Amino acid sequence: GKLKKGEKLTDHHNSSTAKDVRKRMWNGEKIAECAECWYREKVSTNQENPSSYRNQLNTRFSEHIDEIVENTNEDFSLKEVKLKMIDLRFDNKCNLKCKFCWQTTVKGEVDRSTEISYENLLQIVEDAAKLNVKEWIVSGGGEPFYRGKETLGMMELIKKKKMWGQLTTNGSLLTEEYIKKIVKMGWDQVQISLDGPTAEVHDFIRSVPGTFKIATKAAKLFSFYRKKYMKKKPYLGFNTCITRHVHDKMCDMIKLGKEVGFDL
Repeated sequence: GKLKKGEKLTDHHNSSTAKDVRKRMWNGEKIAECAECWYREKVSTNQENPSSYRNQLNTRFSEHIDEIVENTNEDFSLKEVKLKMIDLRFDNKCNLKCKFCWQTTVKGEVDRSTEISYENLLQIVEDAAKLNVKEWIVSGGGEPFYRGKETLGMMELIKKKKMWGQLTTNGSLLTEEYIKKIVKMGWDQVQISLDGPTAEVHDFIRSVPGTFKIATKAAKLFSFYRKKYMKKKPYLGFNTCITRHVHDKMCDMIKLGKEVGFDL
């Protein structure tokens, strides 16, 4: 959900909004907060097991359902705030205009009111560590390295607190210095968006010329500095949005991935 400015994680998870969301979900309502996932499931070609982020999390945490129910009061507040993983989308700003992105469907300006300040980001990490959170996914909402120094500072604090972290990025704003620091801090996993085996395909989908060259260069630099600093991390993977432009080129994608240093 959306944190208010200065709001602590414990307060947020027992706010009136959070309790209302739990109540409506318990009653089987298709809440607006899950609209994107409901849509993805509706249009999925595999209706027996439709793909959506909602279903991924339901599957992942299904073994904890009894524990979750037991931890929920009758008014849908939580007896104890227990978080195992945080997927942080702290800013909608992005430097690209990908054809499949949700932001392209927004009429007018994209809502920036949910942007979380750097001070609040660090406080969220501190709160999470006290709550014994184990995993982080840092994906921005837009491009996390649009706020490069702040994102890097937050990642450093996550590792200082001994939590596992994954970064999802389009790779186009990762400078060589940023990559060095990510490798040195022992960050666990980096996923770079790669939407075609050639610049022609990738740059068309990303709508900005030159992004294929920059993204593949970032992968090469991660591979180079892991070897230079004798580090096994971060694990380096790529994310691909399957479209009609790339669905028949997956073998070429895997070949490219190996060539530029992705872990496959």
